[in-house]
Amino acid sequence: MATPADSYLLTQDKAKEKMWLSQRRVEDDKIKDPDPLARWRKEREQACGKGPEAWVEWAKEELVKQEKEKDEKRMKETAEKDYAAWALKSSKVDPLEKTRYEALKELQKIDAAEQAYKEKMKWNPATETWEEDKPAFDYPPVIKPTGQKKESKFDRKKTVTEEESENEIPEDEQYL
Repeated sequence: MATPADSYLLTQDKAKEKMWLSQRRVEDDKIKDPDPLARWRKEREQACGKGPEAWVEWAKEELVKQEKEKDEKRMKETAEKDYAAWALKSSKVDPLEKTRYEALKELQKIDAAEQAYKEKMKWNPATETWEEDKPAFDYPPVIKPTGQKKESKFDRKKTVTEEESENEIPEDEQYL
C-alpha cells in the first residue's frame, strides 16, 4: 500500500522530522558551548569582583561616581557664573578681567540667539543651507466673529405680499 503524496501522514512525518532535527541541534550546541554567558561572566568578575552580588554593588558605585561628577561639574559652572557676575559689579577687580567677562557675556548672548535661530531653521542637505522650517500643514486664517449674522444663499428670501385693493380685479376672475 502506497501513501498518496498529499496525505496528512506525510506532512506529519516531515513536521516530526524537523522538530527532531531542531532538538538535536540544541543538544549539540549545549555540548559545544554549555554556558554561552561564561565569557561575559568572566569579564564582569575581572572588572568588579566575584559573584553577582559584587556586580550589583559595583554598578551602584559607578552610578554614585557619575552623579558625583555631574554635581561637581554643575557646582563649578555655578561658581564661575557667580564670580563673573560679582566681577562685573565689583570695583576691586582688574579692568582687563572685567572686560573679559563682559565679552564672555556678549558671546553667551550671541550663542543663545544663534541657538534660537537654529531651532526655527532646518538644515537642508540638498542645498547645504539653513532654511526656515515651515509647518507641513498651514492652518486657515482665524476669522473673528463681528456679531452680525451673515446672510446665507440658502436662506429663503421673504417676499412681501401685497394686499389686494377693492378696485382691482383678481387675476383669476378677469375673463368672466
